[in-house]
Amino acid sequence: MKLDWQHWLLGLWAAIIGGGSGGVINSLTAMGLDSEHFNLTGGLKHTLTLFGVGFIVNGAIAMFLYLKQSPVPTSREVWTDAQREAAKTNGASK
Repeated sequence: MKLDWQHWLLGLWAAIIGGGSGGVINSLTAMGLDSEHFNLTGGLKHTLTLFGVGFIVNGAIAMFLYLKQSPVPTSREVWTDAQREAAKTNGASK
């Protein structure tokens, strides 16, 4: 048995990206509510700062929620191709 690090890390990364995408929503909302300070021209620095901070905070929240749900990788049985083929052969001969 091995720990399934690949799927666990993929889930962690997906949580960070999915949560961080809320930073985009924060920026768009701010542009709609205060277009004088948050826009794509004169307020671009403010908009990108809000986007970055929102991405980090929302991504961190989602990451910690994922870690609460799945604190360690699950264990799984790892088979080589030869073992898989032998299992098929033995299963077919029964």
